[in-house]
Amino acid sequence: MSQIFKKVGISTAKAIFSNAKGLGFSVRVKMATGGRIDAQVRGLQGDKLVCVLSEEMVVPIGRERVTVCLIGAEDKYFCQTDCWFFSKEVYIELKCDLYHLQRRKYHRTIIPNEVLLEFEFGSGKYKGIRGKVRDISVGGASLLFISDEPVAENEQISGRLFMDKKIDLRIQAVVMRADPPVSDGRQSVGIEFFRGVNHEGVMYSLISTIKAKIAPYEQAS
Repeated sequence: MSQIFKKVGISTAKAIFSNAKGLGFSVRVKMATGGRIDAQVRGLQGDKLVCVLSEEMVVPIGRERVTVCLIGAEDKYFCQTDCWFFSKEVYIELKCDLYHLQRRKYHRTIIPNEVLLEFEFGSGKYKGIRGKVRDISVGGASLLFISDEPVAENEQISGRLFMDKKIDLRIQAVVMRADPPVSDGRQSVGIEFFRGVNHEGVMYSLISTIKAKIAPYEQAS
């Protein structure tokens, strides 16, 4: 297992904040006084991330400088920023540096909103449906797509990953996480790739191509 700690670029930070709910992150706010507050992500509102406190939690209303942690199944991001507390809601200022602490077998690459890496289902009832890849590693990926029928956990799927003329790779995978669709039909799922011959070599090469595509956006930040 690897441990990676680094500051992330502005484009990647924007992608993480804007997709925090779909990526399954929860929020922990560490107060300057030493206390902590746990909250669930509601979504973006301008340049602030809006979170909802649990019903039993009571916090003082006002503005405070805090440390915010975004906690996922395998990844953790944190930043120091200003928060506004209003009864059962927290508004987190996003004009801040975001840092990543990652403990996982394979490093996960977040795809900035400016870069379009897609997955197209290749068989069954989802054939032809395309979705955006929001993050990818050697082991799997997170997808966002719209379908008339939701994908279920443990379903086996096949399709292809593609981006411009640089990437076109056929894969097979199993759905490890399937969030309930939202009102407009969008669904976020996490998939784990089946590992064939030389899977790691092929994926490392693919991810290197993706990172080269992402690099100009990170350098611009």
